[in-house]
Amino acid sequence: MNDLTLFGTVAFPIHPSAMRGIVECPWRVVMRFLDMEPEEGDKPAADTGSAMHKAAAALHTGNTVAESIAIMGGGLSAYPAADLVDAANMFLQYSQDTRNTRAKVILVEEPIAFQIQAHETDPTGEPIVVNGRCDQVRLNDYGFKAWDIKTSKRDPNELLAESWFQMAGYCVGTTMRLRERGYPDAIVQPGGLICPRKYGGNVESSNVFWHHNFKFEDIEQLFLPLRQRVAQIRAGHLYHFPNSDCRWCHQRTPDVCFPKLNAYKRSLL
Repeated sequence: MNDLTLFGTVAFPIHPSAMRGIVECPWRVVMRFLDMEPEEGDKPAADTGSAMHKAAAALHTGNTVAESIAIMGGGLSAYPAADLVDAANMFLQYSQDTRNTRAKVILVEEPIAFQIQAHETDPTGEPIVVNGRCDQVRLNDYGFKAWDIKTSKRDPNELLAESWFQMAGYCVGTTMRLRERGYPDAIVQPGGLICPRKYGGNVESSNVFWHHNFKFEDIEQLFLPLRQRVAQIRAGHLYHFPNSDCRWCHQRTPDVCFPKLNAYKRSLL
């Protein structure tokens, strides 16, 4: 069982997609960290999304549409539960949209790594280590913007609201990457989500781009509750907050979560 003081350190870094969960329900995240529960999720849907991402990345790195689909198919071992027909259909619509094909995509599937200062109440004082991978950074007349492809069938408004922390992490990480690559004044602003399931009959007028309305300068304030929650986790102060994400959790119901949380706390006495 992992030591809670190692949560969010080099030994166990945080992915940007996990940030919101840490803030909203730390016990859900800690259960996975402690190897008490398996990673939850819809494997076929997740793998289908990974396949679509693979094709989009191939397109934006100089491959033709046909080559991109072939590359997607060749990577099946990485996403064995994927519905490749579904992924290919989404990608074909994506590849017909000149808003994508004419975009100046600067970074594609870019690895990111950065640290966030520990909160003053953190007993370890260790910075919070964040590692991940950003789908895209595009450059237009207004500067650099980060974009995330979401293949979920859920309402894009919900996905947008849930992705603030994730997008903030992408913006910080890619800003650092661009500055390392010769853009000393680069600031990657939040772009938003690209939702290919929202393509309709007219591809180029389909409402697939969903924009975030916060700015890079808001990220420090946005990360404050994350820093506070990580400090609490490292100190062993764990909480469960019933919320809308319970439906996606492996436990499904607080009736299971609370007894496990209480049993864990007793084990520490």
